[in-house]
Amino acid sequence: MDNPIKENRIVKDITFATRLLGFAEDVTVADACSEDEKESMISYATSLLRYQVKTAEDGVEIAYLKRVGVWELFQSKKLETEDGYVIHYENEDCDIYSCLTVPIKNEKLLTLSAERIREGKTKIKNNRVYFRYLEYCKIYMDQNLPKYSKKELRKILTEYKKL
Repeated sequence: MDNPIKENRIVKDITFATRLLGFAEDVTVADACSEDEKESMISYATSLLRYQVKTAEDGVEIAYLKRVGVWELFQSKKLETEDGYVIHYENEDCDIYSCLTVPIKNEKLLTLSAERIREGKTKIKNNRVYFRYLEYCKIYMDQNLPKYSKKELRKILTEYKKL
């Protein structure tokens, strides 16, 4: 019997995982049990494809995965912080610092780990900015902290209108 695993590839044909996933997604099921089986097969095929993308080294295989649109889909996520540091979640375990996009007075900085983000335990939020270095986070907060409250701005505007 031939071993379908060749040179640490899941199967000897580089198209297998994409074809399996496509087939599993296109299958029409008739009952709830079959639906569970379909979801399971999609999960297996996706895991196979993710592994293939992660371990691909051959140029032909990588070109194929890019051509069929799965290369980018399964690449490791990363975060580029405001201070220009790129964090690759797959191999990076460091602290990153976060504050609100528009800081508030006496706001406490958040310290997050790249590992928790990678595992999905910490979500990246749109209303926050992220920094690799604590000093840059503090500078950002100082420079972006509103100088006047809304009440003070209304008072200034009212006085300006009187002029």
